[in-house]
Amino acid sequence: MFDAMSRVDRSAMGFTPIARDADIRLEWGRGGPYDTMLHVYGKTSRTVAFKRAADGYEWIGEQETFTPISRANLRISNQHHRYQLSGRRA
Repeated sequence: MFDAMSRVDRSAMGFTPIARDADIRLEWGRGGPYDTMLHVYGKTSRTVAFKRAADGYEWIGEQETFTPISRANLRISNQHHRYQLSGRRA
């Protein structure tokens, strides 16, 4: 999956690098719009969605959320998806 992420210019989309000490959890899809999703927790939190492909996985979307230290009730999100992943359009 990290190989699939490396094939996408995520920094051009405004995503920050994933910290080496991030807590990363794997979710297997249950017949929905994605086959696998990474949940990443660190200085930012994010979800990264993947579809199975002939050569492994394809990155199909990501959402990263920041919570500024000075504004605990404010969240800033950045998201890009190749396909619609939920019932709401972004």
